[in-house]
Amino acid sequence: MRLLLVLFSTATCGLGSAADDPKKPNYYPLTKGNKWEYAVTHVNAEKYTRVVEVSDTGVKDGKLIATVKSWRYPGINSIYSYRADDTGVEELSFGEINNDPPIPRLKFPLKKGDKWSLKIRIDVTPVELTWAVGEPTEIIVPAGKYKAIPVVYVENVGKLQVTNTLHYVDGIGLVRREARFLFGGLTEQLKTFTPGK
Repeated sequence: MRLLLVLFSTATCGLGSAADDPKKPNYYPLTKGNKWEYAVTHVNAEKYTRVVEVSDTGVKDGKLIATVKSWRYPGINSIYSYRADDTGVEELSFGEINNDPPIPRLKFPLKKGDKWSLKIRIDVTPVELTWAVGEPTEIIVPAGKYKAIPVVYVENVGKLQVTNTLHYVDGIGLVRREARFLFGGLTEQLKTFTPGK
């Protein structure tokens, strides 16, 4: 079961930083009440809307802790816990499963050519997670046209591989995800972003 959770866990989180910019970018604003709606299309033509919302926030040891809920049908399907500061965003848990060590979803500042990785084991299965930051690019999604930073996130779980291309926008967060895996793939595009109050 944990294997499937790693394969389909979405990097939907970020908090920005840039050493040479007096206003630090915020690649996934973790303000309580922030809400994203995504149009999801699978390669088999299945379509649905996925909603992501920051349901709670707090501070522990000087770092932001956020609870993020995600669902595609009425009711909560997934609950994530994140820890964020100016150095990056870590996924602490997914549902009832604590990530030990935490999964480093984003590392700041996001600069072209930056890479990081994590090797873990799930039961006896070796897992290698890698991230690579690409060149900022213009992207069009249902919510509009944006200048986005792509991050290629690859999950190697035993002999299975999932490749995600994630596009992040300052002040909004994840605007597009393309995932490719053994039996297909999906595209997820931002329809709306509603800031919390």
